[in-house]
Amino acid sequence: MTITLPNGTITTEGDYTITISLSDNVGVTTVNGYVQSALGRSNLNNLSTAGGTATIHVSKLFNGVNTIYITATDAAGNVGKASASVTVAIP
Repeated sequence: MTITLPNGTITTEGDYTITISLSDNVGVTTVNGYVQSALGRSNLNNLSTAGGTATIHVSKLFNGVNTIYITATDAAGNVGKASASVTVAIP
């Protein structure tokens, strides 16, 4: 499982795309994700078991480091976890 975030530091308002790549030999059955920052936790909704993208508006992020956490479960009950961080610096 991989998480791809915008390159570099986010410095402007707007929507940003988070790309999630998943693979499993027996099939992913559930995917959950959230963003954790000093503002608290913001859930990423409607994540596909096939992977894909999620969009988050910068207003849900905090100036500073924000960490995205993804958990995926496969048909055999195995759980995979991944995280990635992005920095926001909006004047």
